[in-house]
Amino acid sequence: FIRAIFLGARKPVAREFADAPFFVLLPQYLLVAGILVMSFFPKLLIESISAAIDPQFASTLRWQGMSLELIYATWNPLPVMAFAVAIAAILFALLWFARRTLPLGGASRTVYSYAQAVGAALTPPLATRFYSELTAMTVFAAERARRIYTGNGLTYNLCIVYYFLALYALGGGAAHVWALTRPA
Repeated sequence: FIRAIFLGARKPVAREFADAPFFVLLPQYLLVAGILVMSFFPKLLIESISAAIDPQFASTLRWQGMSLELIYATWNPLPVMAFAVAIAAILFALLWFARRTLPLGGASRTVYSYAQAVGAALTPPLATRFYSELTAMTVFAAERARRIYTGNGLTYNLCIVYYFLALYALGGGAAHVWALTRPA
């Protein structure tokens, strides 16, 4: 998958596609900018929310015994986020440089075959079998669930009524009704 997307030659069908127009990409860029600003400076959001809601309610918002305002007053996310952005930029630059300078033939095949060998060695047969069985059970459960609903709306509504009746009975509803109907 990675080789087909990043390392392979461009398919003839893909040559006719171009990048999205700027006005389609603009909301994505604004969302990324907003996420970065809120990640670097979370107090901007927390302080405005705290000011907007009732002060008594804002002081009761607690996590692990500390108020949210206290948590964000003592925690400085700037170094962590700067490090994460720097690592992402370095990895992007390395990928861009490798894409521009390395030939698409031998080097990319060698990297891909090495990654494939490492992935095969790190994926034990037990994990592969577990996920295969989990997939089979999920497909089986989906097929069984699909048999319940045949497209008939009345049958579907009846199943919902049965579901709520079962929940009512499991919640002690039958004992409550029985207690009401017994003579005093």
